Amino acid sequence: MGKLIENIDKLYTAEMGIGRINLNLPIKTDNVCIGLCKTKILNKHKVIKRKGKTG
Repeated sequence: MGKLIENIDKLYTAEMGIGRINLNLPIKTDNVCIGLCKTKILNKHKVIKRKGKTG
């Protein structure tokens, strides 16, 4: 996950991505915020698993 952390400033989402974020993170809101996602990714106690597309 080093590449993810190295490129955290490039993180963004489109409309369809909001639905995927809601499915994959335990967030109880319809207003998905990229800042919140970045905070969760950068948390040193996180567990990140890669699933799905690898390209």
